[in-house]
Amino acid sequence: MSEDQRGQKDREQVIVDVLGYIEKRGSFRGFLISHHKNQILMKAAIEQNFIVWDKIGGRYDLTALGRERLAEYRHKIATRV
Repeated sequence: MSEDQRGQKDREQVIVDVLGYIEKRGSFRGFLISHHKNQILMKAAIEQNFIVWDKIGGRYDLTALGRERLAEYRHKIATRV
């Protein structure tokens, strides 16, 4: 596996970890990355339409695309031989 492929896999894993964390907690608080990196991840997830702020609930929620992305990754892991 090339360095670029490893880097892509690492980025994919971080995105999936963030989506799973948001799904459970609705917040980035407590995610095991620095505040600055959390802000960068949050902005990227919003720009990619993976999460949205729920004003009424006062939390982040996964969009349909975010749920789809997380489900695809979980399926990929579950079916890995």
